[in-house]
Amino acid sequence: MNFCQGLTLALIGTATISLPAFSTVARISPNSYQLKPEKLNVERQQLIAARVDENKINLRSLPLEQERADQYYYAQGVAYLQQKNYQQALANLNKAIELNPSNYHAYNNRGITYGFLNNPQKALADFTKAIELNPQKVPAYNNRGIAYLLLAEPFKALDDFNQMIKLNPEDAVAYNFRGLAYKHLKDYQKALADYQQAIAINPDYAAAYGNRGIIYYELGVKQKAIADLRRAADLFQEQKDNYGYQQIQEIIKSLPLALESENPFPR
Repeated sequence: MNFCQGLTLALIGTATISLPAFSTVARISPNSYQLKPEKLNVERQQLIAARVDENKINLRSLPLEQERADQYYYAQGVAYLQQKNYQQALANLNKAIELNPSNYHAYNNRGITYGFLNNPQKALADFTKAIELNPQKVPAYNNRGIAYLLLAEPFKALDDFNQMIKLNPEDAVAYNFRGLAYKHLKDYQKALADYQQAIAINPDYAAAYGNRGIIYYELGVKQKAIADLRRAADLFQEQKDNYGYQQIQEIIKSLPLALESENPFPR
């Protein structure tokens, strides 16, 4: 998965920061996470685990004040970003930052834009600058944490997700992402606990069910893995998230034939 995918994926919710969104989400070489044949493909795991909805990645324009040129360029940049016109988004956000170097939102959204343009280092720098400008806002921590994960720096990602939880202990997305960080560190029990907490906060969080299913699979609890993956698929369908549903199907296909034979997703 690339950096963009992690940011744009709403975590199965991803982020990238190919959630193209670096999906969230950091475009790194898939080979960096090569798994043994019997293991789930990490690239697909991250596609499930790195999805962030548009509010979380802050793809919203501020109220436009015509007399303030920086706000005009900022709003234009966000509009182009939502249209997936990344070069125009970058040009406008560059201008907004030139006119107002203290615009937290411009740095955060330019970081997302760099993610979609497969430039994770510049994305990381912009998220860091956004945090310096306003350390009390959650979205930049979320995005930087995803970037760190996709750049294979899970300890730094963990710090950012911990800060998200400190700022908002009821943020299900933060627990979901921190679970992914623990997964990278192979601390499966802590990952499991975080996914369970995410589900406790938001019982309809499809991404968290998918990620918990992956952890159960890693722990050898296959029946629970199947149940969670099925639940994730059902929720994605109910929420009309075809992309998330397709990702779940791909994960199922990547499982060993012995597990596939239990037909968790009958057609």
